[in-house]
Amino acid sequence: TPRAVIAVRANGQLLGSIWAAVTGRPTASQQRILSSAAPLVAQLISRERLRTDGSRREREDLMAQLFLGGDEAAAAARQLNLRGPFTVAAIHGDNAEPALSHSVSLHLSAVAPRSISARWGNRTYAVLQADESRTVKILEDFLARSRQGSSLKIGVGRQADHTNGISTSRAD
Repeated sequence: TPRAVIAVRANGQLLGSIWAAVTGRPTASQQRILSSAAPLVAQLISRERLRTDGSRREREDLMAQLFLGGDEAAAAARQLNLRGPFTVAAIHGDNAEPALSHSVSLHLSAVAPRSISARWGNRTYAVLQADESRTVKILEDFLARSRQGSSLKIGVGRQADHTNGISTSRAD
């Protein structure tokens, strides 16, 4: 099927494109519709990127609090509604780290909703509300499903029964 396409841009930056199936060359009316839709789609994409960036920063801040230990970790765990046991995993790939972090987050939201993952430094970390053996099984499943499987390195720390042990699990 023939398609009509128009670029979606904001501030000169290409954000994506709109594709529409058409029966032949797009009519002038169809071209106007696509042209008028592009700025609206650009606004939606930009707004979603801002929301996603804010959510990512919040997760990174909470992860840092969990790693600090003490009252900060306890407060972050309460905010995330996490209760022990906790196990920390570090996931590192050869490339595409932001995509890796997103993939880990998506996988955990499906199989371990009581967890948090975020990039911290040059690694993706996850704090799971699970014992060590359950954490290993969850991450083995992620590894089996990942397109980057052979290039990933995953380390799993020891189980921590309280928030004060999260930093030790991370150090492992």
